[in-house]
Amino acid sequence: MEKFEYKVITALVEKDMIDGDFQGRLNELGIQGWELVNVTSSTNLGSSKYSLIGLTMQCIAVLKRKLD
Repeated sequence: MEKFEYKVITALVEKDMIDGDFQGRLNELGIQGWELVNVTSSTNLGSSKYSLIGLTMQCIAVLKRKLD
């Protein structure tokens, strides 16, 4: 039976832009054997400088890699 390990990375979203080099981080992980499984977002429902209901605060990526 195949076995996998999983990794979760996040990127902050401000003013419709993802912070830093998110694509670059994903590409580097791909070189290391990680496969992107899913990307989702979390929303802010509390109070902060981005307190609009439903405003995306971060992007969450789930990756997996086969164990040897």
